[in-house]
Amino acid sequence: MEIQYNLHGYGIPVDQIPITDTGNIKTKNLFQWIRVRKYLESQRAQTISSYVSSDSESSMGSSIHLSIDCPNMNDVIFRGKHAYLSHPGNAMFRGLIESRYEEHNRLTTIDAKVQVTWNIIKEVEKRNGRFLVWDNNGCWKEITDRMQVRTKVAGALKDHKRRLKARSNMRANSSSTCEFERQDNHHKKRKVNLNDEGDSEDKCCVNIPFLNN
Repeated sequence: MEIQYNLHGYGIPVDQIPITDTGNIKTKNLFQWIRVRKYLESQRAQTISSYVSSDSESSMGSSIHLSIDCPNMNDVIFRGKHAYLSHPGNAMFRGLIESRYEEHNRLTTIDAKVQVTWNIIKEVEKRNGRFLVWDNNGCWKEITDRMQVRTKVAGALKDHKRRLKARSNMRANSSSTCEFERQDNHHKKRKVNLNDEGDSEDKCCVNIPFLNN
């Protein structure tokens, strides 16, 4: 722990060191990396063997790079239920969705809405970003089907709309709850005041005979 504190003082990200506080070695990420490398190398071997009798080196190179082990900064990545909000490319993509949502929501024709989704795709590609999907073999693959990419962008717009609606409902429920609590506290205070008045009247009734005597 003291060594990690000293390293942290020099700007070294100690949270990335594959070791726990008790000294155990973290092997999950290492095994995943080995599995990805084995898969990529097997893909490369298969590609080379299939092109061994061909002189088309460019085709061989493009086939080798179909699998991606590490996304770029501006790549938008999709992996099932994992949001990857901290990934820079996804943060950029989320900003584009938020900036274009009002325009998309105001449009009344399907063609116009579709054009907004294509504009978002072009904006990502303008920044050299790609749309990647997780492969069960342990790496990423670029989505080459343009219609599939547009469907995912349209889905992201719908998800943003649902989040805004849920946020609005939460604010409405919170406002209603606060109003109910305010009214309830008002009734309780009024009840207490009435009880105090009743007690004072009873005391006066008791004291009047005493004063007359």
